[in-house]
Amino acid sequence: MRTILAVGLALSACVTASGPRATQRQAMTRIDPADREKTFTRALQVVQAHGWLLAVSDRSAGLLTTQIMDSGVRVCGHIQCPSRTAVQITIADTGNVAVNLHREFYLGQSSGIGWFVPTYEPDVRAIEAEQAAVLAEIAGSAQAKN
Repeated sequence: MRTILAVGLALSACVTASGPRATQRQAMTRIDPADREKTFTRALQVVQAHGWLLAVSDRSAGLLTTQIMDSGVRVCGHIQCPSRTAVQITIADTGNVAVNLHREFYLGQSSGIGWFVPTYEPDVRAIEAEQAAVLAEIAGSAQAKN
């Protein structure tokens, strides 16, 4: 019984990790609206290069969304957890470009938590950095901002 309790406490470390909490912000930048088509094409190339599978590709709406995919084991609070990720990219007529990585971590059914969206600040900041890198690939020389 003590072993089960110890394992449960360790697994919940990334949910209950002491420290600051944060809400994830999407990465955003602006492009020249005349470059919207070129940017959409580049976003498709970036999605494919990362191996993400498209769920939605709507050029006229400027929207790309990937399927939720296994994204491997990642740091989750003070431990490592399996993760899954979906990516949404929007390219507005106005030139606003946004990248949002929706990531969830898994603690297992026995934890009573299962899949959850991270709020522990170091986990959130790591996701935001990954988003900014994807945005920089898409926008080229445009500066990615969180």
